[in-house]
Amino acid sequence: MSVQPHIRNLFKKYTIPENNQGEYQCLICPQSFGRNRDNWLIHVKTSHNDTYEKVLEQLRLENRAVTKGLRKVSTDDSNADNFINYHTNFKLVEETDENEMQYVEDDVTKEKKKNAQKILQLGNDYANGKINEDQYFSHIQQILQQQSSST
Repeated sequence: MSVQPHIRNLFKKYTIPENNQGEYQCLICPQSFGRNRDNWLIHVKTSHNDTYEKVLEQLRLENRAVTKGLRKVSTDDSNADNFINYHTNFKLVEETDENEMQYVEDDVTKEKKKNAQKILQLGNDYANGKINEDQYFSHIQQILQQQSSST
């Protein structure tokens, strides 16, 4: 007589009583079966069928409860309560801070480059006599004030 695979699977998590030597022990009589689960199952079914049926029914009820619970868990990926769209909702803090800082640094760098070009142009205008000394220093002062207020 062999044990059907679905019955064997039900009994996989069942803790079989053991004797002092670590061998599987019958629930009712003193017979032991080494470490062979199938022999233990066959013995309990053939020799103590009432006990076997009670244990089997309990295992089936536990299995149904687990299955029912799993069925209640939503597997619908479009369900907004159970699914996070990481493309739109997920952002690492490190990435956010770095990106934001990069944008700020880019803006500051662009502003500084523009101001440096303006100052170079002012130097050329002063050297070519297009503006006088007072105008030159006044424009530089304005550029530096704008730069300090924007950063």
